[in-house]
Amino acid sequence: MKIETVYLGGYACNSYILTDEKSGEVAVIDPSFFTPGMKAKIEPIKDKVKYILLTHRHFDHLLGVFGIKEMCKNAKVAIHTLDADGLRFKEKSLSTSFGVQLPHEQTELEPDILLSDGDEIALGELSLKVMHTPGHSAGSIMYIVDDVIFSGDTIFDGSIGRCDLETGSMHDMRMSLRKIRDIKGEYTVYTGHGNSMKMKN
Repeated sequence: MKIETVYLGGYACNSYILTDEKSGEVAVIDPSFFTPGMKAKIEPIKDKVKYILLTHRHFDHLLGVFGIKEMCKNAKVAIHTLDADGLRFKEKSLSTSFGVQLPHEQTELEPDILLSDGDEIALGELSLKVMHTPGHSAGSIMYIVDDVIFSGDTIFDGSIGRCDLETGSMHDMRMSLRKIRDIKGEYTVYTGHGNSMKMKN
């Protein structure tokens, strides 16, 4: 398993390129903006990108989807069913509320895969398990693969995601944090913003 972190946009977002080294299959996780840098990363592997995986509906984690989808025609876009409207309608991603207007990110699309808690995604010999962790948004999820967690904006190094945006809920976040606390083992957590961290339960 190979993980490359790509820092994109003025919102200090972390996007990730996850590769199963045996098969060469690739998943792009939370592509926030389709910058020239991101395009350069995707170009050499465009035929290997199997999935574009999203942790939640907010624009700073999904606006790069549309440009990557143009390059990688066979890539499947996956998001939790409760956050799918972030792809279908710009206002649901909050891009219009925050005044984000970029030429490559104005398309709206229907996701290819609607995810639910407990789903598993096969990437070559890797298996990514979906954990529904609402709080930051109703459809926030984390992806767990081997000893790695991609947490989106649910948890950060020393903090948690904000709960005051549309569909956010502090009550749901507390329940999600209890769920995360019950994950047994030692993990490296790749967060939506900031540094990665170690987690041991």
